[in-house]
Amino acid sequence: DTNWNDPAALAAVEPGAVRIRGLVLHKRTMALEDYEMSFSARADKKTIGWVVHAADTGTYRAFKLRQVRDRRGQGSEYELVRYPVVAGRAPARSTLEAVPLAARLPESRFLDITVRVTEQQVFTLVNGYGVDTWKDPSPKAGGLGFLAENGETFVVKSLVVSGNDDFLGHFLAGADETLRGLASLTATLYLVPPEQEFYRQ
Repeated sequence: DTNWNDPAALAAVEPGAVRIRGLVLHKRTMALEDYEMSFSARADKKTIGWVVHAADTGTYRAFKLRQVRDRRGQGSEYELVRYPVVAGRAPARSTLEAVPLAARLPESRFLDITVRVTEQQVFTLVNGYGVDTWKDPSPKAGGLGFLAENGETFVVKSLVVSGNDDFLGHFLAGADETLRGLASLTATLYLVPPEQEFYRQ
């Protein structure tokens, strides 16, 4: 699909779903400042990754939801790791901050992830639970995408983007758009007209 910078990073796995390998950015969101992205994803190897504030493939804010422990019959424990990548350089792994999730989540199921992005703050929810707020005082715009590196892979079956930025109104002229898919598969990107509420109450 020409809306993504690297369609080869998206592989069809089932109707309406793709497997992510590598870094893939949605090119038509690169100028956004305020928006919300919601998607459903399932980890193949314990990790689901995404990026926001992406200026290009070398500069972005990376997030990884990582399974750290599985308690059979009681759900899995996860942590959220987030870090900046600037000019292709990420902080040393030993310095990365990990935020533990208070709630245990079902193992091997699709998780619903919502990320509210403003110029200076990123708020993350998983399955409806607010799990993290990351503040960054330096104003910035930038697009969104998915990240699977170092052998990581995961499956995404939907993506919904909404916002109150004027760009979104021009992007779809207040209408919903159904993409032919990620990697020529069926997946849907919706953009909500700017006059609608920025996020769900």
